[in-house]
Parts: sequence; structure tokens; C-alpha cells
Amino acid sequence: MWRPIKWIIPEGSCLNPTTRVATSYNTPCGMGNVTIGAVLQAIAKMLLSSEKFRHEAYAASMVEGTGVVAGLTREKVPFSVVLMECIVKGMGALANYDGKNTGYNVHTPKTQIANIETNEQLFPLLYLYRKEITDGGGVGKFRGGVGHKQALIPWKSPTETLFYLSTGMGDTTRTNTGLAGGYPGPTKPWGVVKDSNILEKIKRGEAVQDYEELEGEIEIRPPFTSHDLKADDVLFQVAATGGGGYGDPLKRQPSLVLKDVKDGYVSIEAAKADYGVVIDPEKLEVDLEATKKLRQEFVEERLKTGKR
Repeated sequence: MWRPIKWIIPEGSCLNPTTRVATSYNTPCGMGNVTIGAVLQAIAKMLLSSEKFRHEAYAASMVEGTGVVAGLTREKVPFSVVLMECIVKGMGALANYDGKNTGYNVHTPKTQIANIETNEQLFPLLYLYRKEITDGGGVGKFRGGVGHKQALIPWKSPTETLFYLSTGMGDTTRTNTGLAGGYPGPTKPWGVVKDSNILEKIKRGEAVQDYEELEGEIEIRPPFTSHDLKADDVLFQVAATGGGGYGDPLKRQPSLVLKDVKDGYVSIEAAKADYGVVIDPEKLEVDLEATKKLRQEFVEERLKTGKR
């Protein structure tokens, strides 16, 4: 496995552009990630074809981008920083257990990111929250690990605005594909709450749990775009997406789905719609008879769709 590899990359492709072709941050980061994701998926399918090694196959957990913030520090020194939260993504599910939540990157043996307090000390930023996402992992017999989301604002910046650039990967297209019947991980959109009331909330000592609690104009931004953040603009983003799922979600044990609901990784609505597991919202118990009936209905609908 450690022998030198000779790469044959056609000239003029995104990975080997010719001269006089526009390139940017997304050429090495974006296309490199897309290629790595495709290679990992191909290797996973090869492992699936082997009885000896199929237990080592896992769903995708690679392809996505990050964001860049730039401006002046509080000491009026120019800065530009890549928000590296994107690397603590959810791992793709494996053949016999769920993917790891918010702590995986294929490039790094020991994935780490900066503490919120470190970023706030070094740069004119204030985080409103950083937390794992409900329904943030790929659906499957084994669930993909969940990603996380965050929101932040400029804080005590010496300039009127801070510049933010989205590198775009995974914003609108599901890139962490599932395996062996599992579903892909979700997208990682980003946006801005313009002219929000966040500063008033901070003065009153009120915490914000989600950007939708704020007043202001909510704008979901397209990938590969930028925005100048004003003092009362709130940047919200899925900082790292979840990994792909493994296997048919209708074969996931209802007890595991229930545990995910109790742990906050899966909503009751998704448990029913994605896994066919009916859970009593008050007792937090699985209705086994209703679950069996619903899953059979899902199977029958699949068979009807397959004959069309």
C-alpha cells in the first residue's frame, strides 16, 4: 500500500489546469476534496465486493469546504483566517457500526480545531453557538456521524464590516454519499440574518440557540459567494456536514433509533419518515406494531416505484 503511486491527470482538467485558466482557493481545496471523495467511494465499493474485507468499507465523509473571514484585528492588523471547524465532520457509517460524530477528518490522525474562546481572542468575532445537528447524519442501517452548526457576529471590529467568503463545497449538493443502500449526509448551507436584533439581545443577556429566533431578514446564500458582515449581521452555517449512511435504513434496530432520538441526533419526525420507526413523543417509547406496519408500507411503496 505504501509503494509510490504514479498519477496520470489529463492536462486541462480541474486537477491539472493549463496556463491562462482562472484558479482560486477552491481549485486545490474543492477539486482535491471531490477527487479524494470519489477515490474513497471507489475503494469502499471494492471492499464491499470482498467477503474478507467488506467489514472495512465505510461511507463517504470527505467532500466539503469551509469559510474565510478577513478584516482588521482589534489592534488594526490585517488578518485573513480559514475557519477550520469544517474538519470535525461526521464520519461515514461502517458495515457494522455508526460513524463517529463531529470529530473526524480523513487527512488527520488526531483531528483538532480551535476553541471558540481562542478564535474570539485572536479575531474580532463572537460566537453565538456551536453545536451538533439533529438529523445531521446520513440515514442507514448504521447512521452516519452528525456534523455541527454555528453562528457568529463581528465583535469590537475596528472596521464597519468583516469580509466572509464561502468556499462552497457541499453547500447545496449532497457530497458525502451513502453506501450499500445508505443515504448521503445532508448539505451544509450558510446564510446571514441581516439587520438583526442580536445586539439588543446581548445587552439584555439573552442567549441565542438558533438564528431563526432572531428578528431581521434571513438570506440563504448561494455557494462560492461572499458577504460583508456588519455589526448586527449574524452569519450562520452548517460548519461540518454529516457522514453517509450504510445499509437500508428500514433494517436499523428500532432501539438504536430511539436512542438517537433521546440523544438528540435524530428527531421524532425523521425517525418515522426516514427509518419507519414510530415513537410516542410523550413516553419516548417505540410503538412496535405501528413500526412494523409502517415499514411494510414503505417496502410496498418501494416495490411499486420499482415497477414503474
